[in-house]
Formats: sequence, structure tokens, C-alpha cells
Amino acid sequence: MNRRDLLAGAGVLSAVLGAGCQSLRDDPNPGFEIRTVRTYQPDAGTVLVVTTIEKRTGVSGHVTLRAELRIDGDYDHAFIQEYGVPADVAERTLAVPFEYDDAVFENATYDARVKILREGDADSQWATENRTATETR
Repeated sequence: MNRRDLLAGAGVLSAVLGAGCQSLRDDPNPGFEIRTVRTYQPDAGTVLVVTTIEKRTGVSGHVTLRAELRIDGDYDHAFIQEYGVPADVAERTLAVPFEYDDAVFENATYDARVKILREGDADSQWATENRTATETR
């Protein structure tokens, strides 16, 4: 599987995860904060980067996340996705899958990091988590 296939597959899954919220356009940036970043490894070819975000106001809005995965030293896998968050939701957990046909995560050390992208404003700081493959099973 090449990087284009990986990003296309991750985009489809993220679109499904965010379905139903994309029509909310009350406030493009009500104020979001990253609370946690976790990684999970369901199999040797998949790592899920799971982020919990908190919305600081009671209006609906959108948050754009950039998730990156580093395997053995280089952040060379990235994914950007916008998610809608309804007014009545103060916290949302979002998952970004990084999937490969090969067992690239078996006995590997990897980092995940996530930040909020803000149009016309400074991006958030990176939130990170470092794991080895054997720790996440």
C-alpha cells in the first residue's frame, strides 16, 4: 500500500466518523483544546491515533486536526481532517487510522503527535505520545 492509498483510506474513515456534523457552521472556531493523545495498535499493520478534544464554548463549530506518525525517527506520515462538533457536545474523541498491508508496526517504536490548525491564527502546540508496538497490544 502506498502513501496515497493510505491517505485516501484514512480520509474516507474520518469522513464517516464526522458524518452528520459537517453541516453545522455557526462558529468556525469556538475555541478547542487537545486534552489527550493516545495510540492503539489493533494489529501489526495498523495504528490508531486517538485524540480527545474539548470545546470551550457552547456553540457548534469545526476543528481541523493534523495528526502525524513517526516510525523510527521521522514524522513521515501525516493526515489533516476537519471535524464538526455540535453545540451540545463539549468533548469529542476522534480517531485517525494509519494502515499498511505489511506489518510495519511489529516491534517498532513510533510517536504520534496532533495539533489543531487554526486558519488566520497560530496553530496549537503539538500534543504527543510515544509508544512501542508491544506496549499498545
